[in-house]
Amino acid sequence: MANVSLYGAVVVNLLITMNRYCALAYPLKYHNFWSIPKARRAGIIAYLLGFLPCLPNILGPCTPIFNAKLNYCWTYSDTTCGQFNSVFDVIIVTSSSVIMGCINFATFIKMRNHYKVGLKVII
Repeated sequence: MANVSLYGAVVVNLLITMNRYCALAYPLKYHNFWSIPKARRAGIIAYLLGFLPCLPNILGPCTPIFNAKLNYCWTYSDTTCGQFNSVFDVIIVTSSSVIMGCINFATFIKMRNHYKVGLKVII
């Protein structure tokens, strides 16, 4: 259960990134996309989705092991299930980070273009 917070935080950060993009790209339709009840539901679903990949960890050979002797970090056991979970962690966190970076870059471009147009109108 050690990774529930990790997966939940990754999904919540992805939702925050999408929220920011929707606020800048579609300001007049924003309240349709992200009302308060929808945002609450999205947050709850995000943490439930963060819990799903951790279900195999309940089984004995798949549990993460805290290594207090060497480097104070969580590692997976040296089983097929542990190796799968280790690769899954890397793929999910890396791909989510790349997706967030792309969406944030698109948001940045939209903001930059908006301010360029605004400055041309003033000048």
